[in-house]
Amino acid sequence: NHDLISDFKLFPNPTHNFINLDINLDNFKVEIFDILGKKLFESDNLNIIDVNDLDKGTYLLKVSSGHNFNSKLFIKKYF
Repeated sequence: NHDLISDFKLFPNPTHNFINLDINLDNFKVEIFDILGKKLFESDNLNIIDVNDLDKGTYLLKVSSGHNFNSKLFIKKYF
């Protein structure tokens, strides 16, 4: 069973203001967690995410669809 979620790309990383998701799914959920596991953001079917309000640091972005999910770390930087 080929899991399309494992193929998603997140860029740029590190980022200053936006995260772009390159994902081959029509219906998915995006969540962002801080390094302590606190959920900071949640949205459905969003390919461009504004992270301007996040403090600099490392975050976990999780993409899920049904019972399948995958997550990647990204770094928020200041200019």
